[in-house]
Amino acid sequence: MLRFASALAVFFGALAASADTGGADLAIRGTQLDLARPRDTFGFSVVVANNGPGPARDAEVVVLLPPGVAVRSKETCKLSRGGGLARCALGTINAGETRGVFLLLVSAERQPRVSAIVLSETPDPDASNNMR
Repeated sequence: MLRFASALAVFFGALAASADTGGADLAIRGTQLDLARPRDTFGFSVVVANNGPGPARDAEVVVLLPPGVAVRSKETCKLSRGGGLARCALGTINAGETRGVFLLLVSAERQPRVSAIVLSETPDPDASNNMR
């Protein structure tokens, strides 16, 4: 529960920053969870788009991992100390560009609920499409 509360604090901090004008409208366009049997390795991917008008500086995807889900491969992601969050750096995303993140995970459950939030140092005029 503490991991989820930490992720929500990050998300709502981004919502407060989005009150500024201009910025970059980041959006999670899609997530995909490859289903597997318990204890099998499966993939989780996130596609992020910058709908503009400007570049999104220091963008990152924060993946919320439920209890019982472990990371096998994490590309550019860093895991939190308790393992419930993976922060994946995307760098600057220019208007009109998309970026993706892919994680290999293993779970004790068949259909774990994995969520993702996209954040940036740049104010986001529409943070409603930043979480899935």
